[in-house]
Amino acid sequence: MSSDLVIAALAAFLLATPALSRDRAAERAAESARVAALPTIGEPRRCMLQRNIQETRMVDDRTLLIRESASRWFRVTLPESCTGIGDNRIIVWRAPTGQTCQGDPFDVIDAVSRISYGLCTMGAFQPVDNGPLASR
Repeated sequence: MSSDLVIAALAAFLLATPALSRDRAAERAAESARVAALPTIGEPRRCMLQRNIQETRMVDDRTLLIRESASRWFRVTLPESCTGIGDNRIIVWRAPTGQTCQGDPFDVIDAVSRISYGLCTMGAFQPVDNGPLASR
């Protein structure tokens, strides 16, 4: 491959990167709005057993969506912004009791590099109508 082709390919990639970034930001904003609009079902829970958490989706820097079963979802609004939330990151629960509760810390870790992006604080577990989420 000639150096002109390499330079052209690199230039095309660099020009496309901001568009990909904008697309991902738009996807995150749409997902955030969709999760915020989910209707609530009943009273929020203060705690949840960690063994019952089947899936955690980091929607934005203040919102988590947690699945307890195929038809039971919870929206968690964090008391403060959690700037570590992002793509390819996972939550590590820090509570040694086997349950996580409102006010408990959790760690945000990069799934590949294992770099910690800091501690964040859990909010209450608000049950929501999963609607279209059940088919995902």
